[in-house]
Amino acid sequence: MERRLAAILAADAVGYSRMMREDEQGALALLRKHRSEVIDPTIAKHHGRTVKLMGDGLLAEFASVVEGVDCAAEIQRAMAARNGGQGSRQMTFRIGVHLGDVIVEGDDLYGDGVNIAARLEGIAGHGGVCISRQAYDQVQKKLALGYRSLGPQILKNIPDPVEAYAIQGDGLATSDDRQEIGYCRTADGVRLAYAISGQGPALVKTGNWLTIWSTIGTAPSGDIFLSDFRELIGSSVTILAAPGFRIGTLPTYRWTPG
Repeated sequence: MERRLAAILAADAVGYSRMMREDEQGALALLRKHRSEVIDPTIAKHHGRTVKLMGDGLLAEFASVVEGVDCAAEIQRAMAARNGGQGSRQMTFRIGVHLGDVIVEGDDLYGDGVNIAARLEGIAGHGGVCISRQAYDQVQKKLALGYRSLGPQILKNIPDPVEAYAIQGDGLATSDDRQEIGYCRTADGVRLAYAISGQGPALVKTGNWLTIWSTIGTAPSGDIFLSDFRELIGSSVTILAAPGFRIGTLPTYRWTPG
């Protein structure tokens, strides 16, 4: 039994079954068009090979994980550009990439290396790319893409959690989005966990309902102030897209979750 280390790319079309129900011939023609004009040439350009086609999905192999991830990002950039002028005839793909050991049998590949790539594709966003930690470690300093940690993921039929990363948006981001996890205490001693992700205006998301008034504000400097979350049902407070963060106090105003 032959084994080798390979970068595996798994892709499928989002909502293809619905498109087939609505217009079978049109959906098939559109899928073939995208494969022949975008996906197949891009795989070849990055020295990959298509292992097999599976309905609206495909599996490809690359000797270099850098080439595999770059290929995935290029496909998504090209598809975003094509969909921009297609009106209702849009087709988007999800792509997963993993670097792992595979079993070789003829022209086909098997094993956890293949299965993990397929499961990562399943959790990728529409038009997005999801890669494993093994792939991320090899590409993060070589490809100028925006990466967002998704943390350990429980994937179907994979025994151990897989640490995953999303390539932001259409893959055109040029630097990592800011991410931070920290802890703070309210005036009455309640310990809170908070997370910050992204850039821009602040958004607060709680694990569940706040039961007592809370305060959040933005100082002229752009810093985000969070004051006295007295009681929280849930385990964390998430600050999304905060340009700067520090715990402080402001004159309070009342906000009711709804």
